[in-house]
This record gives sequence, C-alpha cells and structure tokens, in this order.
Amino acid sequence: MLIQVDLNFYFCIVKQFLIILFLFSVGMISAQQEFLDAQLTNERVAIANSEKYKYLVDLFASKTVEFPCDSIYFRAMKWNKKLEVWAWSKDSSKYVLINTYNICMLSGELGPKREQGDQQIPEGFYQIVDFNPMSKYFLSLGINYPNESDKVFGTQGALGGDIYIHGGCETIGCLPMTDAMMKEIYLIALYAKRQWSASNSCSHLSYKINQE
Repeated sequence: MLIQVDLNFYFCIVKQFLIILFLFSVGMISAQQEFLDAQLTNERVAIANSEKYKYLVDLFASKTVEFPCDSIYFRAMKWNKKLEVWAWSKDSSKYVLINTYNICMLSGELGPKREQGDQQIPEGFYQIVDFNPMSKYFLSLGINYPNESDKVFGTQGALGGDIYIHGGCETIGCLPMTDAMMKEIYLIALYAKRQWSASNSCSHLSYKINQE
C-alpha cells in the first residue's frame, strides 16, 4: 500500500511538472510571436520582409532546409571579409551553409578585441542579443560582447561594447554589410528568434576553420 501511495505521489509531481513545462512553452512561443509582430510593424523591417521573405524561403529550400529555421549560426571571418550563414538541417542532422555575404570593410587588424577604443572586431563565440530596426546604420544585430573569455583576457573595466552586425557599409569595430544584404541577415535572425529564443549564435574568427 505504501508503494502505491508513493507511485501516486510521483505521478502527481510528474503531471504538475509537465503542465508547468507546457504553460512555459506556450508563454515563450507567445512572447516570441509578439516580438516578431512588433518588429514587423517597423517600416524598415516590413519592407525587408515584403522584399526578401519569399527569396529566403526559396534560398533555404535550395539547401533542403525549411525557412524559418529554428537554429542559425553566423560565422564571420576577418581574413577574407566574409560572413557565412549556416542553418540546422533536420534531414541531415547537421548545419548547412545557406549563404555567404561580403563584409564591406573592417577596422583594426587580425586578432581579438581587448579594450574599448582599440578599433578591433571581437573574436570568439557570441549570441545575437539585440535587434535594432531603428539603427543609425539601417538594421542592426547586437552580440553579447564581452563574453566570458573577453572579460578574462581584456582590459578590466574598459572592455567596450555595442558590437553589431549592421547595414550602412561603414564601421569602427563592427561588421558592416550593405543594406540589401542586411535585410536578409536581419530577417534570418529575426525569424529564428521567433522559433526559439536562443537560436542565434555568431563567431568572429581571424582565420578559416578546416571543414573536415
């Protein structure tokens, strides 16, 4: 009889946990949809969406990946001024290269950012944490610089911040793209955020990693 009571208690706890998890998931999906809807009320984002959404659907389909995709990876390489966009393919269970964009220009030189004002572009692994549709540089995506590594190796108390992938094709310490390219990049990240809040990651590298 004691075992039966314990089992009933266990199943009750599991049931409550599943209900809480379900409500949390519904709330998160609702919040992400509200975020997307709010972004699409902005004129710049709305125009980008009307011009580029169908193109992105077809582009991703050509790589056998569904758009919107719930896991996106941006890889920026300084040595050849390229920004690669990778997306998770459920069919092949791996990331697939979707497109490569030319970075307009770079400030600084190869090597990580160590302090504010050094004009360096950070190197490392970051998350997309800010979506600014009213940027001075058209549309912009902010990364979570400084990360934990930057805090250890950078100048304490003077690390700087506000590092973005943005339009406008000019920069000091960020990754500038043309406005046309930024429409696509911004939408890819925006719809991935709608799918899942922590889906956008980004790495800045001085060199190209061997794909093997």
